[in-house]
Amino acid sequence: MNEITTAPPPPMLPSQELAIRETNRIMNTMAVPNELRGRPEEIHSIVNIAATLGIPTEVLINGVHVIHGRVGYSASTLIAIANRSGKLDRPLQFMMDEAQMEWCYAVGYIGGIEYRGPIITTAQARAENWKSKWGTMPGLMLRYRAAAFFIRTVMPEVLMGAKFEDELTDSIPAPAATQDFTEGQIYTEEI
Repeated sequence: MNEITTAPPPPMLPSQELAIRETNRIMNTMAVPNELRGRPEEIHSIVNIAATLGIPTEVLINGVHVIHGRVGYSASTLIAIANRSGKLDRPLQFMMDEAQMEWCYAVGYIGGIEYRGPIITTAQARAENWKSKWGTMPGLMLRYRAAAFFIRTVMPEVLMGAKFEDELTDSIPAPAATQDFTEGQIYTEEI
């Protein structure tokens, strides 16, 4: 017998009316970072993300940081979202070189199977010029980056592309394109 199976439906976003009401309610509260005050379209987006993730807006917006004009979330917020997503059998674990704080990777269990994320090293942090608190808190920073890489590679659907604050801090904004175009001319690029 042929049966059609479907994936479970995605979480429901709030109705547009409820999302607008929630945006207006939270827009001027102290929970909203200064950079987002007076920007209802950004807050509305966060309201919808919080609803999709099934968490209160205040919880998500409390972990928001605006860096280089882009919204990023604290590592602890995104780790908490991954841990409570229901996908992991238990919270993320971290394996690391406790003595020298030179490497770390995250371990997660999904359906009883162990998954290991990429190994993150302090040498990698130096080579990539990661900033933040690598000089003073290498153990914490190793865990944060190991979690970010784990979530991105093993369970990306949990964060749906949300950026970690440190990823944005360490990225340099791309310069604006300044190519001149003349109307009526056709431009091609050789490959």
